[in-house]
Parts: sequence; C-alpha cells; structure tokens
Amino acid sequence: MNGSLPRLAFVTGFVLFFLLGGMLALVYVVTGGVFTDPFQERPFYELLQDFDFKYRQAAGRVASFEEPAALYQELDGLSRDLDYLEKRAEGVESWLSVLKRRRQLAVFAGRQTGLDTRYTQNYRQSARRAVKAFPHAEPLAAVLASALIHESAITGETETELRTVLPVLASPLFAPARLSLHVLLGDFRSPERAAATLLDDGDLSLDLVIRGHPATLGIETEAIITDLVILKILAGDTAGALAVIQTALGRAGTPSVDFVRLAAEYFYDFGDLLRAAELFYYLPGEADLSRQADTLWLAGYPDNARNIWAILAASPTADRSGLLPAAGSQVPGARATLRGRALYNLALTAPTLEESVSLLQQLVREGDPGDASRQFGLIRFSRLLETSRAIAVLQEHRGPLGLIPVGDELSTDAVIDLEVLKRRTENGRVNLMIAQTWQLFDRYPRVESLYRWGAWYFDLQRNAEESALLLRRAGRNEFSGYWLNIHLALQLIREGEFNAAERLLLATYAENGDWVSAANLGRLSEARLSLSRAVDYYERAVDLAVVVSRNPPAGRLNTASQIQVRIAR
Repeated sequence: MNGSLPRLAFVTGFVLFFLLGGMLALVYVVTGGVFTDPFQERPFYELLQDFDFKYRQAAGRVASFEEPAALYQELDGLSRDLDYLEKRAEGVESWLSVLKRRRQLAVFAGRQTGLDTRYTQNYRQSARRAVKAFPHAEPLAAVLASALIHESAITGETETELRTVLPVLASPLFAPARLSLHVLLGDFRSPERAAATLLDDGDLSLDLVIRGHPATLGIETEAIITDLVILKILAGDTAGALAVIQTALGRAGTPSVDFVRLAAEYFYDFGDLLRAAELFYYLPGEADLSRQADTLWLAGYPDNARNIWAILAASPTADRSGLLPAAGSQVPGARATLRGRALYNLALTAPTLEESVSLLQQLVREGDPGDASRQFGLIRFSRLLETSRAIAVLQEHRGPLGLIPVGDELSTDAVIDLEVLKRRTENGRVNLMIAQTWQLFDRYPRVESLYRWGAWYFDLQRNAEESALLLRRAGRNEFSGYWLNIHLALQLIREGEFNAAERLLLATYAENGDWVSAANLGRLSEARLSLSRAVDYYERAVDLAVVVSRNPPAGRLNTASQIQVRIAR
C-alpha cells in the first residue's frame, strides 16, 4: 500500500504536465505565439517591438515558402497579433501604431499574394473601428481616408464615407490631405465648384463666396479663387478675372498678403496702374515698395516714383533684402538688390546728364559686385566714354569672377565681356573681332544672348560661313526662338532654299507678327516677281516697324523709311 502512493503521485503529476503543456501549445497556436505570458500583461510598446521582430523574421522567410499555405499561415499569424494589439490600444497614438502596422502588412501581403485583398480589408475595418472610438481625431480620420482609397477604386459607398471624413480634417496641418481628397472626388472639375466645395457650407456657390458670405476667405478657398483668376486670364477672360478679384478684395473679408499682391500684379499687367500702385502701397515689404515706384513711374507720376527710389537707395536694409530677379534683364539668372535697382532707376530717370553720371558712378562704386543693376549701370556709364576709356573702366570695375553662376557660365561677367567686345568692334579689324567672338562663345558656351549678338554681327559683316557655324552650334546647344528662326531663314535664302525659307518665315510671322519676317517675305516675293504680294508684305512691315507708339525710336523710323523706298521702286 505504501509503495502504491508514490506511483499514484507520479502518474498524476505526469498527466497534469501533459495537460498543461497541451493548453500552452493551444494558446501558442491560437494567438500566433507572440503573447505567451497569461499571468502578467506586458507594456504595449513591448508588444509592438515583439510584433516588429516577428514581422521582420516573416519577411525574411518569404523566399523559402514553397506552398501558399505556409505563406498564409504566417500572414494570418501576424494579423491575429495585430488583432490583439488593437484590443490593447487605449489612445489615438496607440491606434496609429496599430494602423501603421496594419497598412504595412496589407502592402506586404499584396505584393506576395497578388489579388488577395483580405489584409487590406482588415486594414480598412481596423481604421473604421479607430475612427468610431475617436470620431474627432484628425490623424485617425486621415488614416481612414488613406485606407479607403488604398488599392481601390472610389465607389459610391466609398465616396459617401470619404465625405463624412472630410469635415474632421479641419486644421491647416491636414489641408493638403483635404485638398487631395477633393481632387479625387471630382470637386475640382471647375474652379467655381472647387471654391464652393471648400466652404464650411458646401452648397454655397462661388458667387456667394466672393459677394456675400460673411466669413473671411479660408486658406484653401482663397487658393482656389487665386487659381480661378489665373485660369480666366489664361483663357483670355480678363474681365472675368477682374470681377473675381474686385469682389474678393471688397466683400470676402480680409484677403491675405499674397492675394493682394496677385491683385496688384493683375492691375499692373492689365493697365490700371493707379489701382496697382494703391495695392502695392498696402503691402509690407521693401520689394513691394519698389514695385509701387515702378508702377507710379509708368502711371505718369515720376516725382513720386523717384521719391520712393531715393528712399530705397538710402535704406540700410535694401542691400540686405536679398538678390532679386533683375527686372527686364535677358541675362539668365541675373539678380539685383533693391538698393541697386533704385540707384539704377534714379540714374535712368535723372533730369540732367550730370546727375545721371553721378548716380551711375555711385552705383558702380558702392554697389554689390554681384548685383546685376550695378553691372548694367557700369555698362551704361561706359557708353558715355570714348572707346579706350570705356574698355578700361569696364575691365577695372567688372568685379571678381564667379559671383553669379548660372550652370557653367557667369551671366553678368558675360554681359561685361560682350560690352567690351562691342566697343572693340568700333575700331578693330573684322577678322580679329570674329575670332574674339568665338573666344567669347567658348568662354560662355551656354549664354544664348551672346549667340544672338554674334549672329547679328556675322550677318552684318556678310560672313555666311561664320553664320552657318554659329547656327550649327546653337542647334547643338538646343537654343530656340525668334532670333534663331530669323537667322536660319536668312541662311536658307543664301543657300537658295527659298521654299524652306518662306515656310520658316511664315511660321515666325504667324507666331510673332514681326516686321523682320514680313520684310523678308516681301524680299522673297519680289525675287519671285510676285510684286503685289511683295508690296503687301512691305506695307505690313512698315506698320509693324513704326508700331503703335507716340515716339517711335529713330532706328525704327529709319527702317520704315527704307521699306517705303523699297515699295516705291
């Protein structure tokens, strides 16, 4: 009897061992094997780390899975782990951690299984549960929107759900997401519809937005109205653009600085210069003050403009306000400080030559060497001097090389070097000047304005061989535009390719409406003895050469006179 008791205890312990072992194995299979401590709940972040470790292991084993069943077993285990993590999620941050991993698993599974979308559906359902738990949390609403459109077409049901998400995304942080959803939902098919959509009340039309709605324009609504203005301008509806600008400025609350600047530039470009000057006046920057001066000058108020330029020329901050695009410059990358521009404009508009020279000298002496206005002031000053003195001044004051790089070339240096070459052509031998022109091309191989001048100079010297070489290099550099077409047409005429030249000139004339194309078409027609067509082209050239100007330049009047003589023959 005493011997049987130890045997009974041994058997009972053995049975209990196997029962507990089986229970633990069952828990491992059901839960996926990540969370194995039933007696103590581990911190949420540790569970996330465990999942990430298991996910990395699974991703590394994918290549070794020969049967789909093994792959799905691995993916299902990861999905069950996320189910458990979701139950442990207590706040927005923990939900975001779970959803991040849901999306990661959905993308990974999609790459491995192709058309199987069960894990994407799990991701969407989880995002819905998150939003239900925290209906006002913008990050969760954004994730739900992302989940709804992930690898899926937008159905009517999806659209309805997305539109319930949109109002939650109210802060500026989520404005890009909100705008993207409006695009996907087709709300931007027209600017009017887009502007109305972005109001709190989506039923309001654009007319109500800009005419009677009491609220100020929101960031997104104003952006859409800005786009509407630009679209109307591009479509040629400047009157419609003006109507939108006027009503938005007057009745839609306080517009932003950027919108006021857009309105000022619109009035500047389309002729209401006084209104433009008024709007520039309300803008805070010194650059806007400079624009106001430009506008007042064009509007016929030179004294007011010069007063502002004088203020900017004396401003201690105008030189530190950054290098701005040089207005009117054809040099790529040219920059100008506000102070440099102000001094240059004062010099150009000075009532006396003495004052103009003094201001130009001040600009050259005090201006930033990298300031395009200083470089152009130096050129203008040099043109008041005789040739040898002008060349010396240009070379002395050009400034250090390399201040304004544009690709491989130095733009303002190229302008100075070109001016030096132009002055040398006044007295230099033609062959030497041609050689120096090619040296200039080699020094600045990508500055198109140099090639434009070189083409003019070679044609002036009637050097067809150099012209042909220049045009070939311009083609290799992928230059294009009006000047190149004109010189190519002249080359074709020299080579006797009259039909090709005529086609090119007709295309250039249709695009630019210029007197040069018209005059050369007249010469071609005259050479073909088509005199009536020649007279017609010559008359068009005369009208275009004089242009609609009260004081046409003397050169243009001389050109027009020469064409009139040609007609009289």
